[in-house]
Amino acid sequence: MAVEVDKDRCDGCQECEAICPTGAIRVLSGKAWADPARCLACGACVRECLAGAITLPKEDKRNGK
Repeated sequence: MAVEVDKDRCDGCQECEAICPTGAIRVLSGKAWADPARCLACGACVRECLAGAITLPKEDKRNGK
């Protein structure tokens, strides 16, 4: 499951793109985007994002995940 990006909060600084160990975060048209096939949800981009636009996925308690 990929990190979640709040497009309204993202300022397009590209810090998340630079820190992502798998290259899953890309900044396209000034906004971050996470590739769910590559994202490990490690949290590196979450810690790096000063705008607070990136968050770890919420647990789906209905499915026990």
